Amino acid sequence: MRSHWCAVAGWGGALAGAAVRFLAAGWSGVGAAARGKPHGFRYSFRQGFRYSLLVVGVLLGGAGFAAAEEDAESVRFFENKVRPVLVEHCQGCHGAEKQKGGLRVDSLAALTAGGDSGPSLEPGDVENSLLVTAIRYEDAGLQMPPKGKLAETQIADLTRWVKLGAKWPASPGTDAPGTTGPAIRKVFEITDADRNYWAYRPVVRPPVPVVTGDGAAHPI
Repeated sequence: MRSHWCAVAGWGGALAGAAVRFLAAGWSGVGAAARGKPHGFRYSFRQGFRYSLLVVGVLLGGAGFAAAEEDAESVRFFENKVRPVLVEHCQGCHGAEKQKGGLRVDSLAALTAGGDSGPSLEPGDVENSLLVTAIRYEDAGLQMPPKGKLAETQIADLTRWVKLGAKWPASPGTDAPGTTGPAIRKVFEITDADRNYWAYRPVVRPPVPVVTGDGAAHPI
């Protein structure tokens, strides 16, 4: 990526030098006008101005090309270094089928929305991204994946991705980056299934069974 910017800078420097020379030629026409040759001034200055516009156009085009290359490089980095780690080590518990802690990691929107612990990702802010804290095992109560720490190279790649702004390519058929799967649960909600869980049912006195036969003589 640095080579692309160097190339653009090189082209810009060369063309800027040419523009300066043509403008100098244009201003030299002032002297010609002062000596009674106004046509020389008009021609030289017009020529210098045209080449200045050409330089500006080329520089803007070069900057656009470099930006496009940078975006392409970000996509390659995500697809080769970031997505495979998330799919292999994270989405089994935080994907479309299962969301432990109310968290999904299969889209940028899901990561920034976060789960029960709050937003998991702050693009560009490594220190305030719970995702980075979890994979670094910096917090004893927040270590992901729980079965074992990622390789140092994987941690470095994910950290770099967050630091560079967490670029996530748009999914096919959508305009928003990294929007996949069903709607993301952004607020905590207790469902009927949650309320029916045995630990949350009201305490009631069960009926006393009627015991007959030898069991009735039990001391209890």
